[in-house]
Amino acid sequence: PTPTEPAAPGPAPTETAAAAPAPTETPTPTPTPTETASPVPTDSAAPPKPAPARGVTTGLVKTTGATPHRRIFVDDITVGQTPDSVTVRCGMRSIRIGSSGKPQRLEVPCGGELTLSDR
Repeated sequence: PTPTEPAAPGPAPTETAAAAPAPTETPTPTPTPTETASPVPTDSAAPPKPAPARGVTTGLVKTTGATPHRRIFVDDITVGQTPDSVTVRCGMRSIRIGSSGKPQRLEVPCGGELTLSDR
């Protein structure tokens, strides 16, 4: 009777310890699908950026608030006269209003517009 008694209590704690980790692992995969649902709204905000990239390579530079009859220079080339709006290649550009104006490095958005003034 003595050898049977110590053998019975020994396996019982081992089985209880093994059973406890299994339920802990099951709830862990459940939060993963919930996290996948969160990026979906972020993707909804992203589509406006790819839309202009579909072949659109120009942007509009508006000078409606500038002093009239001044030349508009983009990358040191005369492209128009204020208060006109001019279409230019999008991207980083050196833009200046008037022959004595200070050049500004500005990003012209593809499919978008940029408003400048010399005042």
